Amino acid sequence: MENFYEKQKFSQLWVWLILGFSFFAACISTYVSSMNTDCVIAVIIIGIICLLFFSIQLESRIDDTGISYRMAPFEFTYKLLKWEDLESVEVRTYSPIREFGGWGWRIGANGRARNIKGDKGIQTVHKSGKKLLIGTQKPELAQTTIENFFKR
Repeated sequence: MENFYEKQKFSQLWVWLILGFSFFAACISTYVSSMNTDCVIAVIIIGIICLLFFSIQLESRIDDTGISYRMAPFEFTYKLLKWEDLESVEVRTYSPIREFGGWGWRIGANGRARNIKGDKGIQTVHKSGKKLLIGTQKPELAQTTIENFFKR
């Protein structure tokens, strides 16, 4: 049986246009205001936000032990969801904004989510009732791998 691995990064054009425009505007304001301290601080803060978005990545793995995931740089080690601890697992379409308020490290009415882009995710329900959705850009492969490993 083949294992599943996926790494996602923020690659949406609209995200980078907003960040780039903000950084550019802050740089222009700093130049025009002859290096005003407030503008310099704004450039530094926006630069840090750009670096943060560039470094964020969601990694997920599915194998015979379960589903592992981490959202770097916030989670240094993988979290493992063992098959025997899960009530159900399925790939589903979801509404990131309506269900979780957007993308990223989220908490919503339907539980927790780790997602970077898109509207497909691996929905897990623990035997304790806790729910976690892990975003995926490879829904068919994820579903096939889940069907190979998850025994209900």
